[in-house]
Amino acid sequence: AASAAASTGADTKQARQITISVSAIGKVAAGALLIALIAVTVFFGLKWKSDQDKITAAEDAKQASDYFVTQLLNSMNTTTAGEYVDTMSPLTTGQFRDNLLKEREKTQADITQMQLKITPSIWSSGVVSAEEDSATTLIIAEITGTSSVATTPVTNVGMFRLTLEKHDGKWLVSQMDPSGIDFNDINKF
Repeated sequence: AASAAASTGADTKQARQITISVSAIGKVAAGALLIALIAVTVFFGLKWKSDQDKITAAEDAKQASDYFVTQLLNSMNTTTAGEYVDTMSPLTTGQFRDNLLKEREKTQADITQMQLKITPSIWSSGVVSAEEDSATTLIIAEITGTSSVATTPVTNVGMFRLTLEKHDGKWLVSQMDPSGIDFNDINKF
């Protein structure tokens, strides 16, 4: 009898049942779904923010590029030759700025000697690539002007490929490739 009672006690310990109600399963599933939904929302929210930051960077870089090319061409006039470097250096950075400052006197003398009078007009501009702190842009400008050689206005189209870097919230040009314009032979104006 004692062994029968002992085996019944052991069977009772082994035969316990755990009952989970349907509502408890529903609550666990709803909680898991809520956590998954929050994770997906955070992921896509961060992705959207990153994409928005890139779009804003691209728009800002494009505006800075348009302004740079307009200032560059406007400052290449005999009447503003003395202001050329002072106008352009705050818009540049790195080795590009260093070269601009180093060539100050020669550039001003060349512009004055050629008696340049240039009027630019931005035709089109766009962003080749953009990140939050760097960008490459392409600007097409119509350049009308006269010089000591061309006294009748001449119109040319120039294409500028600019590399920009963002420093302290400002887009600055670190490299310029003026495709289609030979600044060493600007006497064609």
